[in-house]
Amino acid sequence: MSKIKKVEKFLEDFLKKKEGKINIKNLLNKNLVRNGILDSMDIIVLTSNINKKFNIQINLASQTTLKKFEKFRDLVDLISKKMK
Repeated sequence: MSKIKKVEKFLEDFLKKKEGKINIKNLLNKNLVRNGILDSMDIIVLTSNINKKFNIQINLASQTTLKKFEKFRDLVDLISKKMK
């Protein structure tokens, strides 16, 4: 499985646990923060899970990084680029 697919699956599983049954295709064009899918606590928990799962560090003090949590595709790109 490619690293992008692994990241997509990980995020999809996280969102399904949080939201219940969801269709990822419907989330691709939505702002995850503005639409209430991710709140500040979700971002902290998700970041911790990402750090553990993929052994990478995500800097939440960066506005640029925080903006990546708004879109599913941007978040996948952020994580996959940090992976070895």
